[in-house]
Amino acid sequence: CIVSNPSQTRGAAWPKDAACCASHPLALGMELLSHTTAWSGQGGSPPGSVARGHNFTLANGSCFDLVKMLPDASVDLICIDPPYTQGSSPPVDPKVCSYQNVAWSEAQWRAILREGTRVLRKGGKQLIFCSNTLRRELEALVDSEPQCKMDCPYVWERAGNLLTTADRVSYAYREPALEFVLVVQQRDEVAASSLASSAQGASRILGRFGRPEGASVKHPDLYRELLGRYQPGVVLDYCMNTGVCGLVALELGHRFLGVELVPAIYSEALANLAQP
Repeated sequence: CIVSNPSQTRGAAWPKDAACCASHPLALGMELLSHTTAWSGQGGSPPGSVARGHNFTLANGSCFDLVKMLPDASVDLICIDPPYTQGSSPPVDPKVCSYQNVAWSEAQWRAILREGTRVLRKGGKQLIFCSNTLRRELEALVDSEPQCKMDCPYVWERAGNLLTTADRVSYAYREPALEFVLVVQQRDEVAASSLASSAQGASRILGRFGRPEGASVKHPDLYRELLGRYQPGVVLDYCMNTGVCGLVALELGHRFLGVELVPAIYSEALANLAQP
């Protein structure tokens, strides 16, 4: 059952502590995302649409606004595939894949990483797909953040002659067709939580994966290999696109919270996840 744009009760005081709804953290996140009074002091805009289904909730809007509405320590795993590059012309600048050249500025990256650290439970991880150049930029950025630090990244190989902007950079600089998944965790974390313990000791090489024909999203098998290394929990993807991460997360027994900025793509993701 899918409920879109649920009714909102003005003036109600929603709990800030996720522990009070520990058995339904995803539902609590949904309520905070959809509740208009929760936005009043945040300087953001309410989501254009909100929907919930069996073990998932989705919101259409800016991740920089929506993630702020989630309670502290309410998410087990963040998995995002952010935009790597801008423009369709062949790049000449090796820094074309850095955050300086994508839609997110350094300040926005810092803000969203800090919010990610806040909403994660102890032992949780932020998994960020990125090119090699963006990896170097973000590793330096994370290292300067007081609340988070890098863990060893995952590596995967892009199969086929994928003529994306990132590929052209790789070919021009004679780098292998490899991409990375950065792993960001809380700086004070010493031991892995039960969620992450299943990933301990596993190879950091995910494998070789193509891209679904006619699509710009990552292959479902890549998400299966990555998310399958973590025990079921609440997965947040605030760069949801058409919902591939969510589909695989649900398949593996996770619960899913997704955010997508573009209304048409959000509608496609909702249709995908709503399929029986």
